[in-house]
Amino acid sequence: MKNICFKMPAIILLFCMSLCILPSAPLAANATKKPFVTVLNYHHLIPGAIPKNTTSKATIPIAEFEAQMKYLYENGYYTASLKELEDFLYKKKKLPEKTVVITFDDGYESSYVYAFPILKKYNHKAVLFTVTSTIVNEEKPFSPTRLSILSFAQMKEMRDSGLIEFGSHTFDAHKYIGKKPKLLTLNKQGIMQDLNMEKQVFLKNGFPAPTAIAYPFGRSNKNVLNAAKACGHKMGFTISQGYVYQNSDPMLLNRMIVKPGTWTGEFSQLLRNNSPALPKGFEQKILLSIDSNVAYIKGNPVLLDAAPYVYNGRAMVPLRFVAECLGAKVSWQQSTKKVVVNTPEKSVELPISPNPETSHAIVNGKKIPLDASASIISGRVMVPVRFISETLGFAIDWHTNERLIEINSHLKVPPHNI
Repeated sequence: MKNICFKMPAIILLFCMSLCILPSAPLAANATKKPFVTVLNYHHLIPGAIPKNTTSKATIPIAEFEAQMKYLYENGYYTASLKELEDFLYKKKKLPEKTVVITFDDGYESSYVYAFPILKKYNHKAVLFTVTSTIVNEEKPFSPTRLSILSFAQMKEMRDSGLIEFGSHTFDAHKYIGKKPKLLTLNKQGIMQDLNMEKQVFLKNGFPAPTAIAYPFGRSNKNVLNAAKACGHKMGFTISQGYVYQNSDPMLLNRMIVKPGTWTGEFSQLLRNNSPALPKGFEQKILLSIDSNVAYIKGNPVLLDAAPYVYNGRAMVPLRFVAECLGAKVSWQQSTKKVVVNTPEKSVELPISPNPETSHAIVNGKKIPLDASASIISGRVMVPVRFISETLGFAIDWHTNERLIEINSHLKVPPHNI
């Protein structure tokens, strides 16, 4: 059986040639100290191994892709949407420290047949940049030996999952005219005509107008940038290697191209991840790290307004976040300066006390001394994590080396005599 890699020279080979002529963006020496997002770039997936004699750098085996998605899941990565990345750039909004944006270019059917089930398995969001003129109304039976394109029905199914969104790869400019990408041969009006045709196809088929463009072959010029912005695009993606920072040019964003042979070791280096994987069984746990504003709820990273810290030998955590994750209701009594936490079995009152010597809680009417008083940090009430978790009946573990708090939201502890 012939392999698909031998049937794709017209587009994917030109893409690979463009990798050779585009310089890598320099990485700042202090990059790890600045918030950044890794934008991953994929194109086409195939079953089995890449043939040894192929030169394609835009095709990877399904097994490698699944290993990479599993790595993101097990290491607590957040997959951001285009709007979240846009807000990160324009509004300087925070994202979890370990955030990626997963992108696919060209709109190959393999992204539906192979990538989509894996993305759903790990609940990862992704963006597909399609060449709109090539999208079909009715797909033929899928064959792994044929380089086929998405249909509108497949796109709608992916969109309806809530995980997949679509961006621009132009209407019909993903080709070369002579030795030059077609987009670079057009004037501003010609580019706008192409992008507006694409916009109309999106709207006609029930999709929102695209607000981000991935430039064909990663190439752009002044006319392309001005036309894209005039057509409503807020972000533009290149194939220059590098990361996205809050001061990056939104119309010239770097991406990390995931090449064949990128197993988890290389993938970890590409992501610049030196942190350990989430502990075993994280799918049923709540995880908080000391001095980190990122927590994990059953593997899903969320931002905290106030980071946990250690006081008087006790780990202090945001009360409302932990209590509500454990199914309790939290209310604030302004007149008495108390926080009240309620479950069907427990009522907990926590006065906000400036004097640690008088700190206490009232649990089901009984006064309980605390080693550290409840306090307010960044507008959030902070309490000893072991007290609140075990009072509500949930087991807790402390990982000393990682300074990680683990609350088992599935395993309850025996009731206390309080």
